[in-house]
Amino acid sequence: MDKRKFHSEWSGRGQAKMSLETAKMLVERGFKRIHVGIESLSDETLKFFRKCQNYKQIKEFCETMKKAGIDIIAFFIVGAPTETEEDRKTMASKLRELGIKMPMVNILQPLPNTDYYRELLKQGVYEKDYWNEYIKNPTPNFMIPFPYGKEKWQADADFVEGLIKELDLKENQ
Repeated sequence: MDKRKFHSEWSGRGQAKMSLETAKMLVERGFKRIHVGIESLSDETLKFFRKCQNYKQIKEFCETMKKAGIDIIAFFIVGAPTETEEDRKTMASKLRELGIKMPMVNILQPLPNTDYYRELLKQGVYEKDYWNEYIKNPTPNFMIPFPYGKEKWQADADFVEGLIKELDLKENQ
């Protein structure tokens, strides 16, 4: 980039781990945003997702990005079996505390070939292997049933909508 005198605003994907020296070097070369899959702000849920980080490390990463002037686009998943009501109650305040201005929040879905999906089959949450049936007979617009019913999915969707509203209201005050 230096050799070719490349100067442009750019962003990239990465992990929630970067030294301040590296961050500053990237910023000097036009780096503005990092896209990172944080997934959760709960140590227990981070373990469920097999993330190699904990909340303390995420906090240190966010502080480093703030010092360097890099915005964080962070991806989160709600609805994990390990998620508590307290996790939900504190999510908005933690996002503000961490300086994450662009959280992208998704609801946990059982994907094929994942431990989560296999565990749902083993526990009998699913009476049949929906993904195996789909592979044998693909159909347009296939949607696997939500594992804990429509009410749970709606509660998760309502939480995400409420989180968005809460963060938007706080940002615009």
